[in-house]
Amino acid sequence: MKSMYSYQTSRLIKKFWLLFVIVIIFSASAKFTVYRSFVSSNNLTYMNKETAEIYNELIENSADKTLEQCDEYITEYEMRSYASGYNNNITAAVNKYKTELRSCFMVESIRSYARTGRGLTDANIPTDLVKNSRLYAAFPTPQVINDEPFLKFLELRAVDIMPIFVLLLVGVFVADSYEKRMDQQIRISKNSSAFFKSREIILSVAIFIMFTLSFFADLILSGTLQQSEYSTAPLQSVWKFDLAPLMLTVRGTIIWLYVTRLMSLFITYGIFVLVAKQVRSVKKYVMLTSGLIAVMSAAAHYVGALSPYMFAAVTSVNGQLNNLDYMRAFDCSEAVAVFIYLAAILSGLTAWRYSGYYEGNSKERC
Repeated sequence: MKSMYSYQTSRLIKKFWLLFVIVIIFSASAKFTVYRSFVSSNNLTYMNKETAEIYNELIENSADKTLEQCDEYITEYEMRSYASGYNNNITAAVNKYKTELRSCFMVESIRSYARTGRGLTDANIPTDLVKNSRLYAAFPTPQVINDEPFLKFLELRAVDIMPIFVLLLVGVFVADSYEKRMDQQIRISKNSSAFFKSREIILSVAIFIMFTLSFFADLILSGTLQQSEYSTAPLQSVWKFDLAPLMLTVRGTIIWLYVTRLMSLFITYGIFVLVAKQVRSVKKYVMLTSGLIAVMSAAAHYVGALSPYMFAAVTSVNGQLNNLDYMRAFDCSEAVAVFIYLAAILSGLTAWRYSGYYEGNSKERC
């Protein structure tokens, strides 16, 4: 068994570097293109370093204050700042703070109206406020935070080409083997169980490592990892996410995105292996799996509600700032539903595999 793991690891190392380079090049170019398009389409102007430092200082100084106290604090700060002369960076930071504070007050007024039926005068009230009053009444108190890193992170996560990496990985290590009938030769040598098990583990580890590196690279590049002190804030505190998801924090949303996406990749891997075995042709395998990726990507892009269910998609509406209808309607109940959906498919594939349907069982007939 040990020699079989060594053999599989050696195969992976010999061929993995080329896949790694391909994925890095495609991923970097795709994320750069998407990032630039989001900035231009949404007219987002991010804070420079000095403005960000001033803004973070404002947040830290008002961390323990109520929303009313925050309003008084920023008004006094603005008056003191203007008394000592005009400063573009201070003005930008103050305006950003006041925008976030207004957003917090809006959430607070909606929550208050949902609880008491009084006090809401803003014309931009949710159309389903009366119908879903319990949902709105359960909103946590929002906080003024630096939301730009998290928004940048969502932009970067809007495109994830890991399904293409899985396609290539399975194509090189699985589909090619089936086309050459290597599985039959291995069964004759009576090493099929050890071979398939070691290959499964090695490729699964490769997928896990690549995805984790990609995910944390987005966290670092966006600055979200460096802003971890604000990660416990409710998602209602994040600009453009005033009304949802219910009861999820910034950190909780990041964890949810990581876990569900990782599950999606293992589902994609299991289905691609199954396709490779059935067609026994690299050409047919590439056509079918790339077709699945294309269909799911189109569904995720054009129908926001389907986005978290499209496990093989390379694009996700979760990170698109120009389509927030999905995230505004997303609450914890749907987060649980998505998790159960992915877990059910993954469990079914795993059970199917270990029951001897597609490889891993030396008694299986070809």
